[in-house]
Amino acid sequence: MSDQGQKQEAKTDDQGRYNIRSLRPGVYDITITAFPPPNDKQPAYQISKLKVQNNEDAKADANFKQILAKQGAATQEAAKKQEEEKQKFQGMKEHFEKGIGFLNQAGQAKADLAKATADQRDAKKQEVKGFADQAVTELEAAKSAPAKRIPI
Repeated sequence: MSDQGQKQEAKTDDQGRYNIRSLRPGVYDITITAFPPPNDKQPAYQISKLKVQNNEDAKADANFKQILAKQGAATQEAAKKQEEEKQKFQGMKEHFEKGIGFLNQAGQAKADLAKATADQRDAKKQEVKGFADQAVTELEAAKSAPAKRIPI
């Protein structure tokens, strides 16, 4: 794409060479992509600010073995980081679900306390307190886990 917004396209030959004839003088940004793209997340390689002058060959070279190696390493690192974040999220989710479960049990124990006879009330109060304490512990653990959202 020229600095004027004009687009030109070219495909490489069997040797990986390409040629675009009749380019006007100017500054060009070159984007190189695989065709067909291997996946939707395949990044394009960019060469910026290639200067083209009258009657001169302008060359934009790219070593795709190096580019793909760098992209592969970056992609692997990003996938590893995403997996770590997913595991952290799963831990937070587990604590949250346990906390909600204990809250529900505390609510049921509180309802049972209201129906309990006088000699059962102390035991039922301890049961409500135990579930409530466990719920607080689990929800605090979920709260302290990373809050980053990971698509699942």
